[in-house]
Amino acid sequence: MTALAQKNKDVEITELESIIEVRVLGRGKAKVIAPQREAILIRNGVPGKILRVLTQTIPRYILIDTVDSDRSNFSKLYRKKHLSKSQGDEVNDLSLMWAELREFFDYDDTEVKEWVATPLPILDGMAPGSLLDTFSGRTAVRNTLNKMRYGDFA
Repeated sequence: MTALAQKNKDVEITELESIIEVRVLGRGKAKVIAPQREAILIRNGVPGKILRVLTQTIPRYILIDTVDSDRSNFSKLYRKKHLSKSQGDEVNDLSLMWAELREFFDYDDTEVKEWVATPLPILDGMAPGSLLDTFSGRTAVRNTLNKMRYGDFA
């Protein structure tokens, strides 16, 4: 890889880190990017160090399950230059879900954490946080948010 290509890849990694941090932590202005650009950024690698940043807001157990790790090895992922493509994709989608949760609860992180830990009848008694580690689970949580948003619990 040429020095210029490496520099461009490093800039892309920083761009993706920044986007994920803004979604989850709310620091700075959210940047909207095209899905195809986002796919390229994920393919080029999500740095492991983003997990340490995300644990400031997202409960650790959710991140551990999302990247399919265990508690004893999770912090080792912080030192990885890049997460696997599937781990990066999962972390990215979780960041989108977390941004949606933060917006729904008026950016009250305490309320978000309480809600994701609360078992809900609409989710068959499961807590939303227990579903956030898979795409299907996040879809169920999104559907629940939409029902809450529009009062559709029929």
